[in-house]
Amino acid sequence: MNKNVTRPAMSSLRYAIRPLTERDGPQLVDFLRRFFLRDEHLNAAVGLMAGGRQSCPEQEELLLDALPHGLSLQAVDVETGRLLGVITNGLHRAGHEEENIRRAEKLRDPAFREIRRFLTFIDLQVSEKLRNMYPDIDHHQVEVLGGSVDTAVRHCGIITDLIEHSRKMGKEKGISLMRADCTSIYSMKACEYFGFKKIFSIKYDTYQRDGKVVFPPTKESGDELATYVQKLN
Repeated sequence: MNKNVTRPAMSSLRYAIRPLTERDGPQLVDFLRRFFLRDEHLNAAVGLMAGGRQSCPEQEELLLDALPHGLSLQAVDVETGRLLGVITNGLHRAGHEEENIRRAEKLRDPAFREIRRFLTFIDLQVSEKLRNMYPDIDHHQVEVLGGSVDTAVRHCGIITDLIEHSRKMGKEKGISLMRADCTSIYSMKACEYFGFKKIFSIKYDTYQRDGKVVFPPTKESGDELATYVQKLN
């Protein structure tokens, strides 16, 4: 897969959409540290990258584990080879929800463990909804785990190209569904643009542990996490 794109608003920007492979792991981690991990809403809410911390190895390992699935993509400047944007997609295997809960409880980093607890809590409910919505199809999913664009070239269409190519790739591989658990208003709008259906949402201020809201809403996040799904095949 290799697509060159020219954007009228920034005529000098030409980029190719290419697969992200295991070989690209170090470059992917560096990119995510600079443009995604610190500002992602759930990470910021629990202070995952607070105090000058540069990385969360367990979160990075989760993202890198998705690369062998062959579903992740990168946008690369064709002139300079500079990485402009990424979308990390995993293969969500239906029926592994309880196993994922057990794995979350074994995480060493308390802040990341809190995030994974929340996401596995959501996954149990979303998986049940999908079984009811689509009783006659395989429920494996292309799952968007993370996506980000270099701040210098945002609003140039890169993330929409990455989503579009992800959809096409999933369809070509015979995967039935594509899913994104959206933690920001921006990612929700991107899913809605492509016709994804919101099948689940939870207000941030209703999810509490020990009587405290774990993930307070912000202007960027909105007041809810929403799961969007699209049938690919």
